[in-house]
Amino acid sequence: MKKFTSKTLDVTWAYDLKKTLQENFSNRQWAKLSQYVVDQQILKDLSKGNSPVNKARRLANYSERYTKAIKGSLGKKNNKSVRPVNLTLTGSMLSNYDSRPGEDTFEITVGIHSDAPEFDRLKASVHNTGNKTTPRRPFVPMAGESFTRKITLEIRKLFAYCLDQAINRRKNR
Repeated sequence: MKKFTSKTLDVTWAYDLKKTLQENFSNRQWAKLSQYVVDQQILKDLSKGNSPVNKARRLANYSERYTKAIKGSLGKKNNKSVRPVNLTLTGSMLSNYDSRPGEDTFEITVGIHSDAPEFDRLKASVHNTGNKTTPRRPFVPMAGESFTRKITLEIRKLFAYCLDQAINRRKNR
């Protein structure tokens, strides 16, 4: 007969959080909720000329040539002003900025995705990375970067909400 001591006695309960989340929340639901952050935080910041990328602050000014074009017919035709620099001329590029489910549980991708029109993807790449004639205007974090603290906090709040909903759904079964 085996002798039980306090060292061999284990009174524990395991809670499989990952399983609970998978059973009660899909990536599609997570992406739909995170679209709120895209619409209410990221795009609003961009409309004010602020980068949603941590440590980037304001978006770089337009070139002299582009500023002249905006002050001329280009600006009048598209109701565009020189300030703020907001990555919006026609609105087509930023209309493709969204949140989508990723491959793994609770993974999302945020930005201009591969099914956006090619010209919008090209504009997004040039603005986000910069080139010889266009300064970098980061609006999607690149490798080693993250969103601002405010945006990251909103994403965490959404995750906490999802977690709360998943646990409550399980309790009510």
